[in-house]
Amino acid sequence: MFKLIPQLREIRYPNMTYPLEIGVITNGYLYNPEFTELFNQYSVDIVVSIDRKKNTMI
Repeated sequence: MFKLIPQLREIRYPNMTYPLEIGVITNGYLYNPEFTELFNQYSVDIVVSIDRKKNTMI
């Protein structure tokens, strides 16, 4: 990710009026402060899914 995201951010297409949108879906399990800094630096959208064990009541 540390090499891919900066490369994706540089993509430009003819008549492109806004930057490429980059998003990551995670359950937060692999949280890492370096990822947070990378995502913030390159304006990466983050979606956190909230899972629960099967057959449990909330």
